[in-house]
Amino acid sequence: MNDKLLVQLMDFSTGTGLRSVVLSVLVWGLFCSPVLAGAVDQTRMHRAVYDLSVGRQDIEGDQADLSGRMVVDWRGGPSCGGYTMDQRFVTLLADETGSVSSDLRLSTWEAADFHEFHYERIDYTNGAVSDSAGGVAIRDAKTGVITVDQEGADPVTLPKGTLFPSQYNFALMDAINAGKKSFTGALFDGTELHASEVTAFFGRPEKTEDAVGVKITGDGKEPLKSVAAWPIFMSYFDPDNNEGTPSFEMRFSLFPNGVSSDIVFIYSDMDMRGRLVDVNYYKPGAC
Repeated sequence: MNDKLLVQLMDFSTGTGLRSVVLSVLVWGLFCSPVLAGAVDQTRMHRAVYDLSVGRQDIEGDQADLSGRMVVDWRGGPSCGGYTMDQRFVTLLADETGSVSSDLRLSTWEAADFHEFHYERIDYTNGAVSDSAGGVAIRDAKTGVITVDQEGADPVTLPKGTLFPSQYNFALMDAINAGKKSFTGALFDGTELHASEVTAFFGRPEKTEDAVGVKITGDGKEPLKSVAAWPIFMSYFDPDNNEGTPSFEMRFSLFPNGVSSDIVFIYSDMDMRGRLVDVNYYKPGAC
C-alpha cells in the first residue's frame, strides 16, 4: 500500500477534507437568505450522491486506485427550528499490495438562530470503529463566545465571531450578493476541536458538464444541465499554521437550487474528485 496516499486519505476522514464536504453541501442553505430574494424560490432540500475517484497523483511509487461514494442528506430550515445534515463517505483504496476501506459517518444539527450546534462522527476502517467524536457547541447570547463540550475532552472556548457552517455560508452568500470576490471567516463545524480560518473565492456562474447525465428524482425533478453554477474555491487554515499556507483546499460548482457538483478535494500530492450522479429533491418544509 502506498503509505503517503493512505495518510492523505485518512487525513480526509478525520478532519480537513470532511470540513470541505460539509461546506460544499451546506452552502445551498444560504439561498434561504433574504438578500437573495430571486433565488429563494429555487432553494431545494435534497439528497445528493457522488461517485469518488482519484484524479492527480504526484506520489512516487505504485499508483493506487480509489473508488467510493459520498451521500449527503440535508433537511430543515427556520420552520423546523434548525438544519439537519447526515453524511456518509465510503472509500476503498487499493494497490498491488492490498486494500483499505474507510466508512465515515457524520450527523449535525444547527439551530436556526445559530446559537446551538450538535455533531456526531463515527469512522470505520476495514469494518471496525477507528475513531468517534460527538459534542454540543453553545453560543452565549450576550458575549457571542462559544463553549464546546465534546465527549472525553475538556470544554473548549471559541472567540466571538466564530461561525457555525450554515451561518458561515449565509455570510458567504451575502458577500456574493454584494459583488465581492471572496469571503473569510472563522469556522467551527465539529470535525476538529478548534475553529479554522476559511477563505472562499467565487467566480461568475457558468454551465458545467458534470450536470449532464445526473439522475433526478423526488419532488419537482428540476434539471441541472441547462443551469449555470457558481465556481467556488475554498482554502482552510489551521490556527497553529504559522507558514501562511492552507492545510487543505477544494473547489466545486454550486447551482442556484443549492445542489453542488464538480467537487475536487486538493491535497499536496493528490486530488480526490466527487462526480454528482443522483439528486433526490424533498418536498418544501420536510424536516
